[in-house]
Amino acid sequence: MADMNEKMDGAPVGPMGRSILVQWMLGTSLAWGLAGAANQILSSRSDEISVICVGWMLSGLLQSAVIRQHANWSGQWVLASLAAAPVVAFILVLNLSSADVGAGVALFGTVFSIPQWWVLKGHATRAGWWVPVCTLGWILAGFLSGAFDGGIAGWTAIGVVYGAVTGIAYVWIGRITLNSKPIDPS
Repeated sequence: MADMNEKMDGAPVGPMGRSILVQWMLGTSLAWGLAGAANQILSSRSDEISVICVGWMLSGLLQSAVIRQHANWSGQWVLASLAAAPVVAFILVLNLSSADVGAGVALFGTVFSIPQWWVLKGHATRAGWWVPVCTLGWILAGFLSGAFDGGIAGWTAIGVVYGAVTGIAYVWIGRITLNSKPIDPS
């Protein structure tokens, strides 16, 4: 299994730390803000399905740019992120989350993160934390969403919270790899 700190050709790459966290948060926030903006431009009503699916896919794409700096599996991350969107869209169409918003948000976090965990588990020993952390991130972001009426600011704020929670987890998960070589935490 590949080391998170090593590219395919074995060339060492930069450290994971604050800069990775900031980039992760910015990418995730930008993705959700763009999804909210696209929804406002293209629709006269709030279309939760499109915002959530587009936001999630854009997050995966922008997060892969961060991953690409230190690992060779960023393409797998994009595919994993894309794979979850239709499942969540199906859940939204069936309105399975309408009975309890909190449970629905937790379900989204879980469903979205399982394909990403599948990629991550081949590269980091702490990958098992990814699904619960993503679920927590969605729950916290869901609470925040109650403070906004949707729109670009609301979706961006959700991206900030979700990006902070998952970014911290991503950096922490990456510090110890399967072969126990620590990644430079600076």
